[in-house]
Amino acid sequence: MPIVFDDTELLTLPEPDMRKMRCGRIAVIFQDPANSLNPLHSVGRQVAEAVTLRRPLLSRKETMERVIELFGVAGLPEAESRLDALPHTFSGGQRQRVMIAILPVGIK
Repeated sequence: MPIVFDDTELLTLPEPDMRKMRCGRIAVIFQDPANSLNPLHSVGRQVAEAVTLRRPLLSRKETMERVIELFGVAGLPEAESRLDALPHTFSGGQRQRVMIAILPVGIK
């Protein structure tokens, strides 16, 4: 049985193409992503790390502005005031939204 995403057959896709698909168009967010977030680092820092990996030339200020923007896109209220919060202070749904902000699809 084929597995198709956006007219692309995934099971027969060469590994380099599959990697591009995984890193840019397909992602998974688990129902409780608590184990995906580092409990010792703020959510802002974790999203900033993802932004920096994809856009290394941004200044620290530009990176944090992008983090706030991604939090807004993901639907996290009061994004700017929550940058320094640790993951355990978020509800499960809010942690999912942090993971959405980290997704490579959202970081351009």
